Amino acid sequence: EFNPSSIIWDYEFDFQKAVPSYLEGADTTAYNLNKKAVYFNGISSRLTLPNSKDEFENGSFAVYVEWMPTNSKDNTQQIIGHYNWEIWQYNNSLRFRIGRVNNATGQVYNINYPITSDFFNQKHSALAIYNPGENGYIELYIDKKFIQRIGIGKDIIWKEYNGNKDLSFGNPLNKDFDFYQGYIYKADFSYTDLSLWSNNSSFKT
Repeated sequence: EFNPSSIIWDYEFDFQKAVPSYLEGADTTAYNLNKKAVYFNGISSRLTLPNSKDEFENGSFAVYVEWMPTNSKDNTQQIIGHYNWEIWQYNNSLRFRIGRVNNATGQVYNINYPITSDFFNQKHSALAIYNPGENGYIELYIDKKFIQRIGIGKDIIWKEYNGNKDLSFGNPLNKDFDFYQGYIYKADFSYTDLSLWSNNSSFKT
């Protein structure tokens, strides 16, 4: 069974004690002592990691996040993302997407996990994997359950599509997207190839 503490993460964003001081936009979020998490209000709450526009897309990566969504009406609520890859909270699904790939007109790949209303106001975890290569793929796990693997062939994330945007929580500063409403407990990022974990059949049970 996957244990996030067993991974040496390149970035660990621990929201269980406070808003990390190195993130910008903390004045629009609030730490909730009872939940031991940061609350995003769905209106203006957003956090970014400064000077990270050129990070988070160099080869394989894995993103792990623990969150509790509270808004079951709006779509395109960004939990965490870097504009050309993101984990989204929708009112009827949870989505991991990458793209565009290769160039400005390249494809976008999505893994959608259908949900119902009882998914909200509950704590969840997600592990998203991007593993480019000769037979590349993306993969998603929700609450430690294997959801889906999608092959992407030799496609790779097109870095220029990022538009010089930093890693963000809550909203990528795009007027077409909704602000996330709910709690985030922690988020971790690793450049480690986690295919050994994802290829382990016991992890998929």
